[in-house]
Amino acid sequence: MLNKVLLPIALPHDILDLIAASEYIADFCLEELILLHVVTTDLNRHQLEKKLKHMVQTLNELKEYKTSYEIREGHLATEIISLAREKSVDLITVPTRQKNLLFRALFGSTSGDILRLTDMATLILKKYHDKHLDTILFGTDFDEAAERVLPYVSFLGQKARRVVAVNVGKRASDPLAERKRQALVQEKLDALQEVLSADFEEVILIQEIGRPSTSIIQQAKKTRADLIIMGRFNRWLKNKVLGSTAERVSQTAPVSVLLVP
Repeated sequence: MLNKVLLPIALPHDILDLIAASEYIADFCLEELILLHVVTTDLNRHQLEKKLKHMVQTLNELKEYKTSYEIREGHLATEIISLAREKSVDLITVPTRQKNLLFRALFGSTSGDILRLTDMATLILKKYHDKHLDTILFGTDFDEAAERVLPYVSFLGQKARRVVAVNVGKRASDPLAERKRQALVQEKLDALQEVLSADFEEVILIQEIGRPSTSIIQQAKKTRADLIIMGRFNRWLKNKVLGSTAERVSQTAPVSVLLVP
């Protein structure tokens, strides 16, 4: 499901950091990794080619999956999305964990553009782990976007041991209505547990009242989640003006966030 992955990089790039990133992505059943470097001019292309070839050679020698590279010229977000469509990738990875200040400046502003423009699954890559995926936090409001995420959550059950399903709602206007609301949410969570129990050793259900982005991030910290996975609608104007829950979580979460449109 997430076998072909596009990973944009900025040069110079620490090869050890690249290896760590690729190991994290490999937990998504990676079969092919495409590295992309975007330039604003075509200067020093020979040197860029040399560095990228070395990176690709290193990864191909160390890993079982295939690695290749592309160099494109133009606007960063536009070129990332263009190549992702051209190569029919399953996942766009947007790395934000880097010591390179230029890299952080470029990708910090680019991630929002990609989320608003692409209709592909996107991984905001923040934190690498010495261990493999263990705990996934699934933020759900049971709407259409959340339903589209379920196959991805089940798929990741091949690697992760535990899933935490979190629903954050708004308190009803009176106590009776609130009890009914909570009972309905619990009923939906129980049904979700039946589905997820087929793929995970442990399923934890949480329902809260509050701001969704804040509660999801707090629960990710409490449960020591390795990954947050959420659905999102690509409503450009609404996201541009107000920001979506998915985008707020991707910007402020301490761990990587997988967003499924």
